[in-house]
Amino acid sequence: MSKSWTVLTSRIAGCALVTVPFTGCTSLADLHPPKEVQHIVLSADYVRAEHRGIAKGLKVVEGLRAGTYRAVREDADGVYFEGNGSDCVLVLVNARAEEYLSTGKVQSYEKRRLAHENYGGGRGGLWLPRQGVGKEPRLFYSINNDNGPVPYHFGQGITFDAIVSATNGALGFVPYGSEKEFVAKLKVQPGNGPDIPCPSSD
Repeated sequence: MSKSWTVLTSRIAGCALVTVPFTGCTSLADLHPPKEVQHIVLSADYVRAEHRGIAKGLKVVEGLRAGTYRAVREDADGVYFEGNGSDCVLVLVNARAEEYLSTGKVQSYEKRRLAHENYGGGRGGLWLPRQGVGKEPRLFYSINNDNGPVPYHFGQGITFDAIVSATNGALGFVPYGSEKEFVAKLKVQPGNGPDIPCPSSD
């Protein structure tokens, strides 16, 4: 399976499809503004690191960078807290994951994107369910399928282009229910909070 196809299918899997199949996916702009002005401040990055795939051969780092996350949209079940910056959600794989874990450094989203190494993440934040809603928290990010020239392989073509077009700008999600202790310690506070951007990347 080619890298470009792997990246694409991982994004589609996280996409919140609208009622009519294949006409597009839900973006932040499609959701309602929040009823309350709220924010969360992360004083440090928080990530989880896991091995996945065949023989646990895939190293994955997923999480949030330090900074202020403000309530920007809501749906029937919860609130979307978006980070202040273009690379607040980390989804790093293999070499990029190892680099972050060993040095704390992150190659910029733009560089990862152009190198076809962005498996999601970037601009986004954390979706938190409302009290009493039996759903788990999720990382969310805006899908960016503008990866520069993508080589075509067997099975790609018009359908491939349609999928890319339909999902671009939509929301991708990463389940984050495993991080119960982290979520339980988050302090959702009133107001917009301090203007703390996510750290800039290399």
